[in-house]
This record gives sequence, structure tokens and C-alpha cells, in this order.
Amino acid sequence: MIEEINRQHKKKYIVAFVSVVVASLIVFVISLMFGQYGYISIGQLVKMLLSLCGSNYEVPKSYDKIVGLIRLPRTFASFLVGGALSISGLVYQNTFNNSFGVLNSPDIEAL
Repeated sequence: MIEEINRQHKKKYIVAFVSVVVASLIVFVISLMFGQYGYISIGQLVKMLLSLCGSNYEVPKSYDKIVGLIRLPRTFASFLVGGALSISGLVYQNTFNNSFGVLNSPDIEAL
């Protein structure tokens, strides 16, 4: 019975992890497509990313500069900062044995 409960929890964690990864990839692509300098279609975006990797697709120079110099570095930086913040929150909660994220427990003062 306990093993079945553990399997159910494991399945829930796997589904949650996969859905978070898929949602993150969708947000990553959308952040590359939309911005101050207009909309870039998914086809143009794929061609532009492949041309950055060395293939012979022709894309407008403006797309190359907008995505390659502005949107892609900002998107990578935002995902790295978000990951660092989540890891620091995890370390903070583990340091103070606050596994449920309750900030109003008697041994921890809320900031």
C-alpha cells in the first residue's frame, strides 16, 4: 500500500516537472517571438536560430540583430536568473528546515 502511494506521488511529480519544462519552453519561444521591434513568426525564428548555428538559411539582417543580439541574450539571462532565485529559495528553506514554505512559524521571523 505504501509503495502504491509512493508511485502515485512519483507520477504526480513527473507530470508536474514535465509540464513546467514544457511551459518554460513555450514561454522561452514566445519571448523570442514578441518584443519592442515587432513580431517574428515561428518559421522565421527557427530559420534564424538555425542560421546562427551555421546553416545556410537566409534571414533578414534586422531579425538577426534583433533576436541574436537583443532577445536571445535577455531570454537566456532571465531564465538563468530565475533558476538561480529558485535554487536560492530552496537552499534558504532547507537551511531553516522550512520545508512547507511557512514563513510565520515561531522559529522564523517573516521579512
